[in-house]
Amino acid sequence: MVWNLRFQHHPFDDVIEAFFDDVTLANVEDVNRWEGDVRLQLASYGRKVLLLICLDGLVVKPSVTSAFGVARSSVLADHAIASARYGGDGWTRMSIHTSAVRYHTHGDVFPSRETALTALLAQRPHQRG
Repeated sequence: MVWNLRFQHHPFDDVIEAFFDDVTLANVEDVNRWEGDVRLQLASYGRKVLLLICLDGLVVKPSVTSAFGVARSSVLADHAIASARYGGDGWTRMSIHTSAVRYHTHGDVFPSRETALTALLAQRPHQRG
């Protein structure tokens, strides 16, 4: 198992895109590791960000749906202005939707990167000139 998280800044849109490679959350220790890794990466930007998330490569097992929901809602509250997701397997998408309702956080999963990015940019706070 490789377990790799990558975050890429797209300066044109000022969006941070998250990618996961072979990240499987099967127990609470995995969720804690995921939360710590994601927090560390997002904190490096020094501000809340617009977060585009590719769910391909992230698997959330049914046994940790609740723990994952708590962790992701906390991470998003601390580090994201808004977020949008695309891709992923059915169970992971269901975990995202469930935790969005349960913990009142971002939960949109779009069918493509393009639709996710469009939706995310529409949530950008308007800046006063």
